[in-house]
Amino acid sequence: MKSEMDRREFIKASVMAGAVAAFGLFSPAAGFGKGGKEMMTIKAKPVTSGVAEGEALVSRMPISFTGGMDPSTGVIREPGHDLEGQSVAGKILVFPNGKGSTTGCWQYYAAYKRGVAPVGIINVMAEGVVVVGAIIAHTPMVQQMERNPLECIKTGDHVKIDADKGLVFVTPAS
Repeated sequence: MKSEMDRREFIKASVMAGAVAAFGLFSPAAGFGKGGKEMMTIKAKPVTSGVAEGEALVSRMPISFTGGMDPSTGVIREPGHDLEGQSVAGKILVFPNGKGSTTGCWQYYAAYKRGVAPVGIINVMAEGVVVVGAIIAHTPMVQQMERNPLECIKTGDHVKIDADKGLVFVTPAS
């Protein structure tokens, strides 16, 4: 009887571990990220190709690269924006979608040429102007993650985008 109970507990634990991995939660396959912290692996739809990693900068508001970001500094300058005054330079920029003028892709490219653009982009739903900017600036970009990036990624987390494989790796900052 004792061995039957042990067998049931083993099966139950195995099923739970499989479910956790299947839903992109703390995946046992992903292991540990920076600083030995547990890392989430989340599937996403690639928009562009490439791999980028860095510190996340998360906004719950759409971003316009025309007028909303200074292409000389990479600082968000849109009054009232939740990232107003913060630099996107070298960050993994996480935001719902782009907005604004079709010249935004060129403003993004200008920031890229000056070295003040994000190194990667995660959108809830990609929008054409941001996509074109990411393409011409060779910025890895993904969208439509299995989990809402605005809920599972926080500013300061370490994020790696592997757009070639359609994966995002998130190591919480704290």
